[in-house]
Amino acid sequence: MKQNMEDLYDFWFNNHKEHIGEDNYGEKYYGYEIFKNILSLYDVPDDGYLVIMGSHNCVSLELLANIYGRDRCIGFDLFNPTNNDMVRILDCNKLGDEHNMPIAFCHNDLGSFPTTPQLKIHGQKWAAKNIVPGGIMLSRNNLNSAKFK
Repeated sequence: MKQNMEDLYDFWFNNHKEHIGEDNYGEKYYGYEIFKNILSLYDVPDDGYLVIMGSHNCVSLELLANIYGRDRCIGFDLFNPTNNDMVRILDCNKLGDEHNMPIAFCHNDLGSFPTTPQLKIHGQKWAAKNIVPGGIMLSRNNLNSAKFK
């Protein structure tokens, strides 16, 4: 489904009721909680970037930057309302070889399988081919409603 950018911005940043349980992607968001309480239990490789695909308002991205350094953290999103210097504004459907980079950790928080399966899968494939040995991939859950292998 094609939507104009104004409608997409409104949906993600002005429609908090649509994202109930997400804490407006703040400090109570599941991704933030995982980054804060669980990621440190794993050995994130020293080589490679920490990438959030779908960085939203950058609360979780800033947490990663505080832990691993701003120079290692990158967020991808359609918008950058906080003007965060780590965000690359990009429609992640267009992620390609020109965006390749070594990735030590990636959180695929793009859309969802029920609403935007092609986006989610495209991001997953791009990130998977860029993960360094021992790198970590995180997605929302393992329900995989698109039955993606």
